[in-house]
Amino acid sequence: MNIPRFAINNKHFTVTVFLMLVVVGVFTLLRMPKSEDPFFPVPTYGIVTIYPGTNPKDMENLIVEPLEKSLNELEDIDKITTKVSDGVAVTTVFFNQNVDEERKYDEVIRQVNIAKGKLPDNIAGIDIFQASTSHVNIVQYALVGNTMSFDRLHREADRFEKEISKVKGIKKTEISASPLKEVRIDLDINRMASRGIPLTQVCNAIQSTNANIPGGFTDIGRHRLNIVTTGSYSDLDEVKKTIVSASNGTTTYLSDIADVSWGTEELTHTARLNGSRCVFISANQQAKTNIFDVVGEVNTRAEAFKATLPQGMTLEKIFDQSESVNQRLDHLYRDFLIAIVLVLVTLLPLGTRASLTVLVAVPTSLVIGVVFLNVSGMSLNQLSIVGFIVALGLLVDDSIIVVENIVRFIRSGAKKSEAAVKATNQLSLAVLGVTAVIVLSFLPLVTMGGAIGDFFRSFPLAVIFTVIGSLAVSMSLTPILAQWILKDEMPAHGNKFTQGVESINENVFLKILRMCLAHPKWTIGIALGLSVLGFALIPVIGVTGFPSAEKRQFFVNIKLPIGSSLSATDSVSRMVERELRKCDEVAFVAENIGKGNPRIYYNLLQKQQKSNFAQLFVELKNYDRQKTPLLYEELRTKLSRIPDVTIEVKEFIQGTPVDSPIEIFLLGENLDTLETVAGTVEHIMKSVPGAIDVDNPLSEKKSDISIVVNKDKAGMYGVVESEIDKTVRMAFVGLRVGDFVDENGDAYRILVSQDGASIANALEKLDHLSVSSVTGAQVLLKNLVDVQFKQSPSTIEHRNRNRSVTLSANTAQGFLTERVTDDILARLESVPLPAGYHIEVGGEKNERSKNFSSLGGALFVALFGIIAILILEFKTIRGVLIVASAIPLGIFGAVVALWALGYSFSITAFIGIITLIGLEVKNTIISVDFTNQMRAEGHSIDEAIQIARKERFMPILLTTLTATCGLIPLVLERSLFYSPLAVVIIGGLLSSFFLTRFLEPVLYKTLMK
Repeated sequence: MNIPRFAINNKHFTVTVFLMLVVVGVFTLLRMPKSEDPFFPVPTYGIVTIYPGTNPKDMENLIVEPLEKSLNELEDIDKITTKVSDGVAVTTVFFNQNVDEERKYDEVIRQVNIAKGKLPDNIAGIDIFQASTSHVNIVQYALVGNTMSFDRLHREADRFEKEISKVKGIKKTEISASPLKEVRIDLDINRMASRGIPLTQVCNAIQSTNANIPGGFTDIGRHRLNIVTTGSYSDLDEVKKTIVSASNGTTTYLSDIADVSWGTEELTHTARLNGSRCVFISANQQAKTNIFDVVGEVNTRAEAFKATLPQGMTLEKIFDQSESVNQRLDHLYRDFLIAIVLVLVTLLPLGTRASLTVLVAVPTSLVIGVVFLNVSGMSLNQLSIVGFIVALGLLVDDSIIVVENIVRFIRSGAKKSEAAVKATNQLSLAVLGVTAVIVLSFLPLVTMGGAIGDFFRSFPLAVIFTVIGSLAVSMSLTPILAQWILKDEMPAHGNKFTQGVESINENVFLKILRMCLAHPKWTIGIALGLSVLGFALIPVIGVTGFPSAEKRQFFVNIKLPIGSSLSATDSVSRMVERELRKCDEVAFVAENIGKGNPRIYYNLLQKQQKSNFAQLFVELKNYDRQKTPLLYEELRTKLSRIPDVTIEVKEFIQGTPVDSPIEIFLLGENLDTLETVAGTVEHIMKSVPGAIDVDNPLSEKKSDISIVVNKDKAGMYGVVESEIDKTVRMAFVGLRVGDFVDENGDAYRILVSQDGASIANALEKLDHLSVSSVTGAQVLLKNLVDVQFKQSPSTIEHRNRNRSVTLSANTAQGFLTERVTDDILARLESVPLPAGYHIEVGGEKNERSKNFSSLGGALFVALFGIIAILILEFKTIRGVLIVASAIPLGIFGAVVALWALGYSFSITAFIGIITLIGLEVKNTIISVDFTNQMRAEGHSIDEAIQIARKERFMPILLTTLTATCGLIPLVLERSLFYSPLAVVIIGGLLSSFFLTRFLEPVLYKTLMK
């Protein structure tokens, strides 16, 4: 089918179709989902089990082993890891990336429920969370009330949470750092003893009275009526009137042996904003929603809510992801407009009318790309916009080639209508080949597996859809516009810009080309040398993973020695907060003591509950690419002076999640042996230049109180061993015996404790603690047990159900993580490991290895796909070799450009290489294809080479300049994320243009004789 002729013969239909696409594209652009980063599935699930007062070994035996055994029955598991500390176990299940995220979540819930039957009854809670990017909070508010009670703060926070949860597009809301009320039942052991009432009897009485058992139904005549029973507790008086014992005509109520009152849960997570007490309210958005619409409505409701707050309480917004999205998108939109202007400048040699013809391809192709990107389920985010910017320099290529050829036909005397059809048809195969090669160079990035593939997918799709749109435009709309806009007669030598370009070609390029054709061996040798030099420079510039996210928010993680109390951690957090607020650049500091800040970044999960941990969320007034990294270093130096505490200034990093840049996993079964070897590894890591903040979880020991039951004495006194365990637990942390549900349906736990005892005074009373026998008599605990102090591990880790320890470190400013890690591994080779123990590498090196492996596969797919297209077009391997000669020369320019501008070879630079392969061979395709056409018309090989290099110089130069100029704004951004990608493409295109201009004709003459 002759597409150009069909389009011209049906020009009104063709124009109408493209106008429709433009209108649809504009509406799509306004309505499609917008976000900072792409939403993509992360089939990773965490199970947090809280069992207060339980040491790591008991947590391992009672919680972790049955839970891991149940989870291990699932299919498609990549790995299972567990970290155990006092009273908390965090088990994380990582599935293969290609699984159904929601189905696996359901399966994890099922296996956890199965395991629950084997877990202790008094577990405080089991929470399951998804690591999905859609679970990242887009807003975080602080309800501040320095003089308000936690109960009042929570009631107002609950009211605000319910208000914003009604906003369309909000997926989930959460209140953090707000301890709930609880019903406290403080037992008097002496009264229980005098009445012969054991602890178990009290707990059973509360649970049975609080049970809500439906009464069923009955039929009366033609009607069926439900029978409603009294059910669970409705107020505290009912709790107090619980019958505990009734014998010999005497009834004992709960109030006779206990004080019943409202209390507050033990503080495990507290928060402050700029030093004032607060609670946090956060919310995340549903997938495929527009963040600006969602956050706008949330902010509107927040402003209305502020007016209803009591005096002394304020609502402060401390995180709004839409601000970051808006800023980042605004920068990219600005870069896009600059790129359009630069592209227009490069079109001047075509002439005003011809440039106008080409220019129409820009918005038309872009809106086609936007429509199909939206149909594919992608959002408008920083990666898709970068894709459109990259595509901007490519989408005019097809139209430039076609319009330049139409102009050449008109100059030779052809009529416009005839020129539009013949010129387009003459280059249709080359244009199709160029488009196919570009698509194939990006297609492997679309099909790339793993999280990195899902993360980057919107970038290549934006390019592919736009370039395909430009192909459709150049083959149909461009010929129509050329017929309408171009003049019937055009100057033989074009305008001054055209003449200048042709003069440069004739007096510079063609002269050098004649010299190269006269010395083919020297030409080929120099090209080989430059290619080898390019690959040799890669180790020199260094290899890195994902760069900094360059955000004005960062975390300060505080870790005290194991066993530190929450109050001690709180004291250090206050000290750090005061130091941070001394910096003029700091806007605010939000403190989280005992737990991490709610999740606000896609690859950072919330740190779980630990009394010796605090995380400060800091926002700067502005982010400066030069000054802010220096500020981080200044803060690291200043905060490192605080003794007996580990403080980490953690900036946000793009890409797949990594806890620490450097991680060494040591696996083995015996904890003592692991501790010994870990100490050696820690010493080596600290000796390596560039490794800072080295952390060895087994370097600290903690002391536990071990209560060993004398089974003979317990039997003699008639005391059941489980009664001892319950009594001790009640004295230390209390026993949860159910939930109290109020009239609003809110549930509060019912906690049984001894005389209001907390951990602090329970230790003092340990010698006086009594336990109930089967007769209800009280027996002193010290008569039944031996109390000892013994050391125990502060933490236990599992990796794929094997015991392990993770030694981690950060990288100092000015050092490459890759080189520091390699230095550590080289030194570890001399460490003898006991049988059954081995070392694995994590951190950036492991993630980079997986990511580069995926990218390497994409690179080879791109290469072979392009080769297949070239074979199809040129029919011979020799033609393929000539065209492919541009690839190594392009890589040389790419690496030199990275080196010159001070960038390392990062993930985005590697993606730039994959992209570059298709872009640089397109010019060679045009040149070789036209040479073949000239030879087919009867010209000799030398004449064909000269004609092709003269006639095709203009379109090749213009397509190279448009691609280069379109990417210049990304380079000027100096972004560590996408600037390397632009630098690679520009450097590769320029070196390929200048060097291949001479190598390709030499190879053509050598191989195609």
